[in-house]
Amino acid sequence: MAEEQYVNRDQHRADMAELRGELKEEIAGLRQDMAVLAKTVEHLGQTIVSGFTEMRQAISDLNARLDRQEETRRQDMSVLSTRLDRQEAVLRQEIRDVRQDIRDVRTTSQRQLWVLIGVVIVTMVGGMIKVVFFP
Repeated sequence: MAEEQYVNRDQHRADMAELRGELKEEIAGLRQDMAVLAKTVEHLGQTIVSGFTEMRQAISDLNARLDRQEETRRQDMSVLSTRLDRQEAVLRQEIRDVRQDIRDVRTTSQRQLWVLIGVVIVTMVGGMIKVVFFP
């Protein structure tokens, strides 16, 4: 048994050299895998950064569009407000004119009524005079 466990020096060196070679191959393979992983991670990082850049640009574009729409709405509201103010002023003036016309008609009607009453009274007085003095 002792003989089986004993390995000569040359055999041991050959085994160690073979193990070193296998270890170097494993390390080289691991380095290649690490390089591939590093490139993959770098590519994914660039993709993520690119995605965020596109999202920022899309959000910026959306904000700009919303700002333009808001400004357009403000201008539209200003125009509508101006139009409503003008229409309100015109309506108020028309109401004032109608009220004045009603006052004028009322005054004219009262005058005509008093003239009519005066004519009736003068006619009645004239008729009485004629009946009393000129039978």
